[in-house]
Amino acid sequence: EEEDQGMRDVMEEIDHFDGSAIPTQPQQSSGGAWPYTHSEHELASLLHNLDINSHFRMPNVYYNTQGALYTEAMTYRQQF
Repeated sequence: EEEDQGMRDVMEEIDHFDGSAIPTQPQQSSGGAWPYTHSEHELASLLHNLDINSHFRMPNVYYNTQGALYTEAMTYRQQF
């Protein structure tokens, strides 16, 4: 039941992000050019999965922490 409550809490937090509640993105200082090799969707997806895996302490989930996607996602996360 505690795990069910945890899942409900996560889903409730996700539900807060409807179209009108998404925070605005900071403007890039380099003329608005996207500074990453991966899309914002790819970075956000990885960060979302990392947060879910951390929250539920999912075993046997490994990430290549030396890879470009992971490195860029961590840099992207620091902006917020």
